[in-house]
Amino acid sequence: MSISEIDFQQCRFCSDISQAVGESPIGTAGYYDYWLVTELPQPWSEAALEQNKLLKPYLEKIKFLIYKKGIKLRPLAIAPDPEYSQPGYTRVLFYRRPQYLFTCYQQAEYLIPDADLGNLVSALLIEPEKLIDFNQYQQNNTHQYDLLICTHGNIDVACSRYGYPLYQNWRKQANSQLRVWRCSHFGGHRFAPTAISLPDGRYWGHLIPEALSLITKQQGNLNDIKSYYRGWAGLEKWAQIAEREIWLHHGWDWCNYLKAGEVLEADKNKEWATVRIHYSSANGEDNGIYDAKIESIKELTTAGDSGSPPSMDVVKQYKATIL
Repeated sequence: MSISEIDFQQCRFCSDISQAVGESPIGTAGYYDYWLVTELPQPWSEAALEQNKLLKPYLEKIKFLIYKKGIKLRPLAIAPDPEYSQPGYTRVLFYRRPQYLFTCYQQAEYLIPDADLGNLVSALLIEPEKLIDFNQYQQNNTHQYDLLICTHGNIDVACSRYGYPLYQNWRKQANSQLRVWRCSHFGGHRFAPTAISLPDGRYWGHLIPEALSLITKQQGNLNDIKSYYRGWAGLEKWAQIAEREIWLHHGWDWCNYLKAGEVLEADKNKEWATVRIHYSSANGEDNGIYDAKIESIKELTTAGDSGSPPSMDVVKQYKATIL
């Protein structure tokens, strides 16, 4: 439900209901091999990228890659920032899965004249032989993290209600190693405030300001990730659930391990699955596999969307057992 349709005094926010019933956010991250993140001035419509006149001629190609070719690509919009942005130019962040086992997406960043945005996007996605034409616009990204916080209230008001205050808090803490952006919708508004950290590709939800150190400095009680961690975009849903359990078992150094996953078997009713996670330390000295069984343990009635009244959904909750 959009902002214009909501009576805020009567509204029940989906994220409040999700937290009240104790819903776990794990297993709700997207699963992608590529990310295309472009600056786009606000306000954003529900289909934010479609309002970009420079990008619009290429959207059909992007949709063809996603829906016809099955390319795991996630386009997103970020709001220009007075410190990061430059009038007349558009910043483009492009991430790709570098190999089968990996820990972070390979990143490329461009600050492109507005008129050349569509041509760059075409080169990144369709005509890589033309990327050489844009070398002069490539940026030396020395930031360890780009945090994208959803504030896209035209999708669900919970994202603006809770996402924007978190953005304001974290934006004040940005530094040479950390940039913080307002981002368009990427799913999971019932976990607002929700964010993606790149280039590691981790999704986070039900966030509080204090979680910043957990995400960017890997400091604090490791068990706290149970409350905030939605999953790693390098794995699909079942493997995301197992990967969190392995992280808790393995410790903080798991963040630096190369990994990949596969589903060995899954119940058609989504009651259980068995998965395998392949892993290796950066130097290759510690490597192997984890097998895990994922099982449904209960169902919860939670909110699908904010509203007065909100729409309600029944969702399964799972546990992972390392075998």
